[in-house]
Amino acid sequence: MAGRILRLSVHGNVSEDCKPGPLPEIRVLTSPKHGTLAVKRGKVDAGQLKRCPTLVVPVEGVFYQANANYTGEDEVAYEVKRINGPPQSMMVKINVSGEN
Repeated sequence: MAGRILRLSVHGNVSEDCKPGPLPEIRVLTSPKHGTLAVKRGKVDAGQLKRCPTLVVPVEGVFYQANANYTGEDEVAYEVKRINGPPQSMMVKINVSGEN
């Protein structure tokens, strides 16, 4: 919805022995035309990883916020580069509604 912040993705790094690894590098390839894209650091529980149920992992989150009163389509593209692999490109099409 217009004006609201939407989390697009979260990226972290956990080793096989349940230790946090280096954060991936996130690079914006295409900025939104009708809003803003932000990359923010934070921490999340790794509880979804059954092998590491109590681990708290540093992450980079990608967030989109449409301009106030905008309705329609928008699009962003970004790249996630991890230390141990090729870059992964993400393209996200967003449909912004004006309804509450």
